[in-house]
Parts: sequence; C-alpha cells; structure tokens
Amino acid sequence: MSDTRMDRDVEHALAAWMDAVAPDRPPSRLLEETFARTTAVRQARVFPWQRLDLGIRRPANGGRSARLGLVAVAGVLLAALLLGLGAGGGPSPTHSIPSPTPTIGPLPTEAARPLPSAGLLTPDAAIPLVNPGWPSFDGTQLLLFHGADLVSRVDPATAKVVGDQSIVLDPGSHIGGISANGAGAWVSSQDANFVYRLDPVTFAVIKKIPVGAAPGGVYLGDGAVWVANLHGGSVTRIDPATNKVVATIVLGEPGPGGPHAIAEGLGSIWVSAGSGPDGSGGDVVRIDPATNEIQARIPLPANASACGGFAIAADAVWMSSCFDQQTLVRIDPATNTV
Repeated sequence: MSDTRMDRDVEHALAAWMDAVAPDRPPSRLLEETFARTTAVRQARVFPWQRLDLGIRRPANGGRSARLGLVAVAGVLLAALLLGLGAGGGPSPTHSIPSPTPTIGPLPTEAARPLPSAGLLTPDAAIPLVNPGWPSFDGTQLLLFHGADLVSRVDPATAKVVGDQSIVLDPGSHIGGISANGAGAWVSSQDANFVYRLDPVTFAVIKKIPVGAAPGGVYLGDGAVWVANLHGGSVTRIDPATNKVVATIVLGEPGPGGPHAIAEGLGSIWVSAGSGPDGSGGDVVRIDPATNEIQARIPLPANASACGGFAIAADAVWMSSCFDQQTLVRIDPATNTV
C-alpha cells in the first residue's frame, strides 16, 4: 500500500486541525458569518492552487507532493490568521458599541449660610450727639457732623466735645460729608451745593466752593479734595492750594441716586456711584487720580447697593450696602470684580 496521502485525506486532516485550533468564540460577526458559510459548503475536489503553473513539469507523484506543500502553507497561514484575530490583533469589529457621551449635570449651588451672630461691644464712653455721621480723624482729634448743621470736634482721650467748638453753617444747610487733616476740615452741604473749608483751629469758614448738585461724601487726599455729588451724577476735584475746582468727572446722568461715598487707596479713587430705582445694585466706579479718567465700572449684584462707605486694604476693597440691604461687598482690585 502506498503511504502517499490522497486529497481527501489532506482535507480531513486540515478540517480536524482547524477544529482544534479555532477559537471558542469568533472574534467578530464578519468572521463568524464567513466561517459558517465556508464550512457549510462541501469543498470542490479541484482546489484553486491545483491550477498554479510553476513552470516545472514533474511526475505525477512529484506534482502531488508540491500541491500538498501548498496546502500545508495555506493551512499555516489560515491558522495564524485565526489565532491573531482571536487574540485581538485583527481589525476592529464593524459593530462596535459607541462610547457613552459624557453628561454635565447642574453645578452644585452653595448652600444658604446663616448670618453670623452679632458680636457684643462694650463702649468705653458715650458722647451725646444727635444723628452723628461721617467721622474723620485729623491726626489729633475726631471731627464729625451731627444734627442737621453742626460740626463738632471730639477729644479721643476724654471722649468729650472739645470746648464750645460746635459750629453752625449757613442756615438751613444739611451736611453731606466731612473730611479733615491737620491743615483743615472740608464739609459739604447737600442743600446749598457748597463745600466749606474750615480753619483747623477756630473752625471758622475760610472758603465756600460751589460744586455739583447735593454733594455728599468728601475725601481729603494728597493734594486734592474729592467730592461725590449725589444728585449731580459726578465727582468734583478741588485743589486745596487754590480752593478751586480743577476737574469734574461725570459718572452718569443727574438723578436722585448718584455718587455717595468716596475714598482713596491702591492708587485710585473709589466711588459708590449710586444704586438702582429700588435701592439695589448700582456700580462702584474706580478713578485714576493722575488723569481724572474712569478706570473701571464694577457692577454690584442685586442683593447689594452702591451707596455705602469704603474700607480699602492691601488686596481688597470693602464696601457696605445701605437702605435695607444686608450685604458687605468685597472687590478684587486686580480684576475689578466683586
């Protein structure tokens, strides 16, 4: 009996070998369909590689050996392909599941925090004054207005009004603000639309300087006196050397709720430039004292009002609200934002 294998023997051996090395699970739907279609059809007796003409004529047994070699090579290639696909080295499946689309939920909101408990202060002394406001320290003593038209000097050592130095300005005038240093005191009158310069010793009126409508806050800075015109929508700059107005910075339209408090710090003049019709919101305006130009307008939220006083630190500007607002505003001077 000849030990040379017949074509059917090779076919059975190749099929058995493919069953042994085939993966348990087809790597993709395409491979699954192709494999099922191939195994369901009986193989033709005349294989494609039998038609190869290598240009070499051999005896019958020798040609059959060459064909067997090609069959073996084809089997090795097919097995390598199946193993590579099973190990994940083949092409990606055509029915891949898309990645889930990330979703962004609502941003967490800060829980409402209760207002801190009020701290109790024990006063050292009580000075009887009527509706005092706008205290200013001149380096030695405290100046403030009270009532409608009185300005008093208080000795901080004794917490008493010094002598009989309360003075009366023009009859019917209503004091809007006061600022003082060792060279004198500056007082605004909302009804008379004047700023009064007072002698630092006698408190006598040295000069009356006309400014905008209903002047309020006054700030005595280095080489300038700044006045916020409440109903004039502007800020007036006075030269203390000549007692004359040298600039008027318009912040908005004249009206009932305009510039109120004014202060200096961080190289700028800061003005609480009024609130909205309902007493809320408004702007804080930052002015460059070197050019008298507006550097920035900083809008306030609705739960604040741009009509309070300032405290300026090295890294922040603080402003209190007024009316019924219970908000303290902190402004970042680097970004001009609340």
